[in-house]
Amino acid sequence: GEAYAEASRQIAPRSDVRGSVADLAGALIVKVELVPALVEMSAGSYYVGLDQPLANLVVAAIEPDTQNSFFANRIVSNLKSQARVMARPELRMLPVP
Repeated sequence: GEAYAEASRQIAPRSDVRGSVADLAGALIVKVELVPALVEMSAGSYYVGLDQPLANLVVAAIEPDTQNSFFANRIVSNLKSQARVMARPELRMLPVP
């Protein structure tokens, strides 16, 4: 997979097609670099595939360098908690003792 490494950050007003959005806190705008990484998922983690009809919304929410992302709007507070997965994960079942 690929992990996100923060290159820079700033607080900026969010805008839409009409201009600036009334948002007192502003959006946390970051520039990120992608770093190759082995992604290990802990129990309770989510995998969101992009092979679905509304995949563009998933990208807008998860990619941290978009103004409407979960990270920019402080829903996700740590870039290390997100990663890009480059291949569909394989399910592995552990035997029940």
